[in-house]
Amino acid sequence: MKKSGKKNSRILIILLTIIMGVGFIAGSVLMIAGYSQDVQNQAGDISIFYSKEISANLKASIVTYKEHVQQIAVQLFEPVPETNGDFLERLKQLKTDERFSELMFARYFKDGTEYDFNGEVYNKLYEAPSIVTLAENGELACAGVVYDKYYNNTSAVAFTVPFIDNPYADSMVLFVPVMTIFSFLDQNDPEEFSNSRLSIISAADGETLSILNNDGQDILIHNNIYSFLRDLTNDKNSVDLIRQCVLNGSSNAYPVQIINENHIISVSSLTEGVADPFAVISLYRTSDLRDGGYALITSILGTIILFLTLIVIVVVFFVIRHSDSERKSRTEKEINKTLDVMTRVKFEHDANDIISQNKGTSFAVIVIEVNHFDYIAERISSDDSMRLLVYLKIVFSHVLQLNEILGYLGDSQFVLLLHYREIETVMQKVKSVCSVASTYNGKLPSGFKMNLYGGIYKTELNITNDVSKMIDFALEAKDVINMPVDFGNFRFYNDKMHESNEQTEYIETHMEHALENKEFWIFFQPTQNLKKKTIEGCEALVRWYNKEKDEYMRPNVFMPLFEANRFIIKLDKYVYEQVCKYVRDSVANRQAVYPVSVNVSSITAMESDFVSYYSDLKRKYGISNGFITLEFPESLANEENRMLLDIMNALHKNGFRCTVDDFGSGYSPYNILKELPMDEIKLSGLFLKKGLASDRDVKILSGVINMAKDLNMKISQKNVETEEEAAMLEKLGCNAIQGYYYSKPLRMSDYIDFIDRSRHTIEMYT
Repeated sequence: MKKSGKKNSRILIILLTIIMGVGFIAGSVLMIAGYSQDVQNQAGDISIFYSKEISANLKASIVTYKEHVQQIAVQLFEPVPETNGDFLERLKQLKTDERFSELMFARYFKDGTEYDFNGEVYNKLYEAPSIVTLAENGELACAGVVYDKYYNNTSAVAFTVPFIDNPYADSMVLFVPVMTIFSFLDQNDPEEFSNSRLSIISAADGETLSILNNDGQDILIHNNIYSFLRDLTNDKNSVDLIRQCVLNGSSNAYPVQIINENHIISVSSLTEGVADPFAVISLYRTSDLRDGGYALITSILGTIILFLTLIVIVVVFFVIRHSDSERKSRTEKEINKTLDVMTRVKFEHDANDIISQNKGTSFAVIVIEVNHFDYIAERISSDDSMRLLVYLKIVFSHVLQLNEILGYLGDSQFVLLLHYREIETVMQKVKSVCSVASTYNGKLPSGFKMNLYGGIYKTELNITNDVSKMIDFALEAKDVINMPVDFGNFRFYNDKMHESNEQTEYIETHMEHALENKEFWIFFQPTQNLKKKTIEGCEALVRWYNKEKDEYMRPNVFMPLFEANRFIIKLDKYVYEQVCKYVRDSVANRQAVYPVSVNVSSITAMESDFVSYYSDLKRKYGISNGFITLEFPESLANEENRMLLDIMNALHKNGFRCTVDDFGSGYSPYNILKELPMDEIKLSGLFLKKGLASDRDVKILSGVINMAKDLNMKISQKNVETEEEAAMLEKLGCNAIQGYYYSKPLRMSDYIDFIDRSRHTIEMYT
């Protein structure tokens, strides 16, 4: 107890000592700071005085040269030219006569029109406004330092000289090198600059026109006084004020800190009338403008501040460290640093606040994704991929209004919260940003195209008030493939989708278990050779058998979800390996076996290891080249033509055959025939729809078959159900058919029996 009491007493004494010390130091600091401010103000007045002395001499130099250029004009055009040709010849002397070598070039005005020294009209839109005003007013004046695009893109001092009796010109503009003008300044007296660390003449844009004094300041590496001062002082606000002072043609002084030392930057304008502004800018140490007492005061102030800083550091060190750690952790969770945009965590928080504060407003949560971004990113550099995402962020940000926000979910998925009265306004916004975003396709390598697609959840559905759920629903709408889009490539989340959630949750919670328990069964649907009337091969299909219900789940129920959640990749690989095992075992058991076609989803095909994985399994199970055909969806061939071309070429090198399934169901089948090196095309069942008997339909089908045969492609027709359809296809030259007319999909054991029953009419492949 005694030790505890002593400890508390010591802590109390230390705290009181610190409080008294801090109070004393704070009072001293305030007193010295007041004195320091008075000294700083006096130093500013002195700096302006010195700078005005310099600018007065410079103005005198400009006045002197103004009279000089008037003499040049008189010398050139007296006596007055008799003809316009004589006038132009004399004007050209400015370029050839050594007497005028100090001039860069000249132009002249006549009846409000400006001409160059060749007598050709010069567009006044490219001329400095100060020149046009002074020339048209007939003033003998300095128009200031101008940047002239006509002559070597350089800066020059422009002078306007009026004519009274010259019938061919009302006035002339003479352009003189900047250094020529300032060479008139008498720099023999160094007293003007003795107190400055740096004195320059600057144009309005900060270009350094002349260095009057340079006490070790490396201004030349910038050639721009504003950039130099920003780097030197790290004080953007003061530099912006200096720039504005030059532009306004005024004079002032600005206190700044350079490495914890007080300085003054003074501006003294050289502008006259409407002339383009330029000025003298000088840098002074405050201590150089005052006596040694200032240095002593600042030294004491620095010592006190240092002592105070040490005390404060000891007290707040751990607090700051802990605060920084928390802030850093929070920032990483809330902001995507690369894109400088909200993460999902921050977006959900802010969106919930906005929606709760605007309960009478309808909102839409929109998820937008780059189609096949992974494939594009693998084939361009990571920097180019990031530039693409940054561009999209900028495009999406431009449509935001009050109470609308943007976030990034990762994997090229952006999310927006937009409010609306009519949902058509949201549709129009989305169409607009997609149109603008598509312009980036010109920056992608040839053959690559960026497409945007997405899903939208509207709060008026009243399904949930949780933004996290809204995002999930928008994602679900984006990835649904068995429902039509509402506009462009976008779908609205609706009641039908919501009703399927229960089934979706069942599928997602059971799919991994089903794969482990081999509930996915392989079926084979035989293909018939029309000419030989024998078995040609088969297509491997998959069915999900539910042991609890003793029934099969239809593929169109679970396949779209597997495409959306990417489980299709595992299922595709599983089916392919089961097919390889079947072929290997059949050969080992000397059973009849025929070529097999295996379906590959778009998502599986875009995996970086797709070709290598399938090729390695083929070699592992000893499958002969040409025995397995991989079927790709026509949608992939339409949307990613260049990508599929690369994939097919790689597969051919590894002994696979390739085909496009459901050919003719899309919008550009002829482009597929022209671009892709397919071994076979499998015609869509759409070719056998009612109405096929018409001459028009038969000619279309015949044309497709003949084109494929001319390109040395095998052609087969799926969904053949009648003898009449088979006979017509045989007559048109189709190679093979698949469908219920020949055989329904069979379980593996039934397919083996089917082969055995047909052995007396078939040629075996072993």
